[in-house]
Amino acid sequence: MSDDQIEQPLERIVSALKRAGGGIAEAWKMKILFRVELIAALILVPYVLTLHRPPAFKAVLIGVLFPVLVAELFSVAIGRITGVDRHPALEAARKAASAAVLLTAINAFVVWKLALNFF
Repeated sequence: MSDDQIEQPLERIVSALKRAGGGIAEAWKMKILFRVELIAALILVPYVLTLHRPPAFKAVLIGVLFPVLVAELFSVAIGRITGVDRHPALEAARKAASAAVLLTAINAFVVWKLALNFF
């Protein structure tokens, strides 16, 4: 492979990482709930890693946190696209995104509650 062939994928990866970081920064600025969820994840992930439990148990507890953040990021993206327009279809998209956040958060809560009470 030539240097150009190697650098191009690396440049794309760096560019994608910068865009992703920008998306997280945008969500951090726009939504207090995203900040709360991200801070909670940053506290809970290290906590789970200190538990004397099997790796699969830890993976499940950590794994249910990230869909909440992902759903919140989609909600922010949809909110940015739809803006303040109150068209019924746009309002339905905003509501659906909010519902996705709610359902993933409920799922995470139930999994954590069951796992920590059962084991």
